[in-house]
Amino acid sequence: MTHNINHFGRTLDELNVETEQSHSNNITKPNHYIGIHGLEVEEVTQNFLPRYTDGYVSHRIGSAIEYLLRAPLKNGIEDIKKAKENLEQIIEYEDFKPIEIEGNGKQK
Repeated sequence: MTHNINHFGRTLDELNVETEQSHSNNITKPNHYIGIHGLEVEEVTQNFLPRYTDGYVSHRIGSAIEYLLRAPLKNGIEDIKKAKENLEQIIEYEDFKPIEIEGNGKQK
């Protein structure tokens, strides 16, 4: 059955077949990290994580994103809980991060 919905000239069925054929490598391109239109989690993290200046926070955000996006095809609620844990770790880290003081003794 072919859907009438097109995405750049291809039906959703064609896109699904292309995704299955081109992304079936479980080592470099596991299916649970590829969206239904071929967008990879790696592309999302490469585009958004550089906005974070703190490496620890960036790492935790990236982990949370990966867990959330793979959850439906991998570990379900367990992955969602792992993402939540990563976000809670960021909050704890930010809450207890040392306050930076400028040379004049004022908080930055």
